[in-house]
Amino acid sequence: MQTKKFGELREAVKKRRGLNLSEPERSVDGNYFLTIMAGAVTVSIGPKGGFNIPAVRKYANGSDEYPSVFDAVVYADKCWERQETLQFDLAVGKGHDKPIVGADWKCRSAGCPCSSEKLVDRLYRSLDRTRDQVEVLVNNSP
Repeated sequence: MQTKKFGELREAVKKRRGLNLSEPERSVDGNYFLTIMAGAVTVSIGPKGGFNIPAVRKYANGSDEYPSVFDAVVYADKCWERQETLQFDLAVGKGHDKPIVGADWKCRSAGCPCSSEKLVDRLYRSLDRTRDQVEVLVNNSP
């Protein structure tokens, strides 16, 4: 499922934006594919094929600009640029300080809480899931 969804995303990003995606890398927990769009921002693909932008705390889903999560992910770099102009308290627990998030779910910023968090907390910060859902993922990792 993830390979198929990655192909769909690669095709859409190339067709709509003329941009490339890096080859996907599996996350350390073994559940996600991570790819970087045009060297600018990480996109994740979940075990059931769902998409997410780990560094972006909130993106317009269902709005006129991005009617679906897929559309928002195709424009992940734009979502990051918009977030950069806003002031978020990263201590709240969602999003990252830098746009590229590695397979270990860290963004490589000393100023981001992810640099010292446990895996379950980094997953919670990076994914659009509840803490309970993240704990189930970590406990059932391959």
